[in-house]
Amino acid sequence: MIALLLTVCCSAVLFVLFRVFKAYNIHILQAIVVNYFVCVVMGMVSGGLAPVAAGYMGFKWLPFSFLLGAIFITGFQLIAYTVQQNGVTVASVAGKTSLVLPVTAAFFLYADKITAFKVMGIIFALGAVVLASFKSDSTAKKLGHREMLLPVAVFLLSGTGEIILNFAQARYLHAHLHHLFTMLTFGVAGVLGALWLLYLRQPLQQKNIVAGIILGIPNYFSVYLFLQALTISGWEASVLFPVNNMATVVLSGIAARLLFNETLSVINLTGVALAIAAIGLMLASG
Repeated sequence: MIALLLTVCCSAVLFVLFRVFKAYNIHILQAIVVNYFVCVVMGMVSGGLAPVAAGYMGFKWLPFSFLLGAIFITGFQLIAYTVQQNGVTVASVAGKTSLVLPVTAAFFLYADKITAFKVMGIIFALGAVVLASFKSDSTAKKLGHREMLLPVAVFLLSGTGEIILNFAQARYLHAHLHHLFTMLTFGVAGVLGALWLLYLRQPLQQKNIVAGIILGIPNYFSVYLFLQALTISGWEASVLFPVNNMATVVLSGIAARLLFNETLSVINLTGVALAIAAIGLMLASG
């Protein structure tokens, strides 16, 4: 339970930081690339691990770490493009509703129990993310066939990443490997992002480096602690994923209200209420 609570807090901090970065005109891609390398350092410090060792190549979970690293950096780019083409609302809904994929996969891969509470919780969760993310935007572009491909890709990629993370944890990872797995995954994402920056010929700016360092600390622990939470006895993945996502939505909304005085419409408040109900249903089903 403690690992789950800390995971939610770290995830909410990430949303708060992105809100702050916007105010200071931080280049998000540069900050996110620096953040990945900070995550590697965090893994080395907290886990006492060297970044490269010959024995690592024998780990069966290594391909999953590489694949997740590519998904992390690619997913960020897709979300950025989706915001530009479709607006923030479509991008956020596509990303947050991706929890349906790992929850559904858990029913088939791990024989998680299908209960009425879980089904209701999933339905409430879907309604919550749509309503809580809804914003009236008169400048938003109308969706066309091409524009629809981006949010669909965000949805599929985010959900696929969570499925892979859960699968690697369930089949290959022991608790003592969590630091190493997290560190290598972020390392792959950082290297791929750095190569992309070199291709774009964008030199790093000092403020973006500082932003990336600040971002990297909670980002690392949001993944590492979630791996820890997946090992909690009695918690099925089909419960943990929705609870984590919905609790993050609620806590981020509260933080935005308190720190930035962001107002919520009646529709948004209805979404928050559904999120709380979804969490209650998922907890009851466990």
